[in-house]
Amino acid sequence: MDFSYSPKVKELIKKLSAFMEGYIYPNEKVYKEQLNAQESRWSVPPIMEELKAKAKKEIAMIKVVAPNVALKVIDRAIQAFGAAGVSDDFPLAAQWANARTLRLADGPDEVHKEQIAKLELRQYQ
Repeated sequence: MDFSYSPKVKELIKKLSAFMEGYIYPNEKVYKEQLNAQESRWSVPPIMEELKAKAKKEIAMIKVVAPNVALKVIDRAIQAFGAAGVSDDFPLAAQWANARTLRLADGPDEVHKEQIAKLELRQYQ
């Protein structure tokens, strides 16, 4: 059996190829050059690594405080809504579960608390 394209399909292939050659492929070269030129901007400058090292304690503190504050706020909202706060009628129960999970997602609070204590004590050694 001989399978070949119909004349209409061949015409559409020619039109598509012409379109690709005229509009898509030239743009591909342009965006690739732009990506290559911008590559250096995406690398982390050494100053950022230095700032990250200096901010370790603050980062650890935020990782403990932010989820706990979110939990307190959601818990107060659940209390305000009463039994409806834990029902499926309002998203509060799901939000509380998500916030509680967040406390474990980036490492347990105890790990961050330990890191804070080590960084604080290191200043006095």
